[in-house]
Amino acid sequence: MSADLLYRIDAADRLCHVNEAWETFARDNSGEDFGAERVLGQSLWSYVRDLTLAQIYREIIADARHGRDVRLRFRCDAPRERRLLEMTVRGMGGGVVQFSTHLVAVVARPPEALFDASTPRAGMPVRVCSWCNRVWVDDRWLEVEQAVERMHLMLRSVLPPLAHAACKPCLDIIMREVDGLAGDRPTCRRNALLFSVGEYSDVMLN
Repeated sequence: MSADLLYRIDAADRLCHVNEAWETFARDNSGEDFGAERVLGQSLWSYVRDLTLAQIYREIIADARHGRDVRLRFRCDAPRERRLLEMTVRGMGGGVVQFSTHLVAVVARPPEALFDASTPRAGMPVRVCSWCNRVWVDDRWLEVEQAVERMHLMLRSVLPPLAHAACKPCLDIIMREVDGLAGDRPTCRRNALLFSVGEYSDVMLN
């Protein structure tokens, strides 16, 4: 990931632009379904299934459209790498919002099939935090290596699908950033995001 990934949504929240770096990233990470020809014109919300994540993004997008840039760091791991990224969300006028993401740090690790998009999937989904990439197992959030061991996934040729969510500590970090931009945000709107999250430590690469 040598160049910033960039995409934009229009006033109706439809994807209206992706850059060449997006295309390259999708291709290199087995994301053929996310190439420009597949995503342009589609609603952003067709790709955000979790209700908590959707509400987080709606808050961020609303802030951006009111002229308040939002910057957030998050994990976007590959099978052989832990990757820390930073995303800037910015209003471009006319309801258009731009999401720009760049690489902050990367750490190599042994391959983890759970994060390999080409791995065969079946069964009940496993929840993964979209910001820290930890996995929900036995009422706690664990790094993928710990989760794979705890669930004995190394013995399986077919792995469970991943369901993206947000853990409570990551949600707290995100909402502190968003609340810092809009001090008059009603508390009830923030509390409404807390209904489906669990425990976690922090968003780091170690």
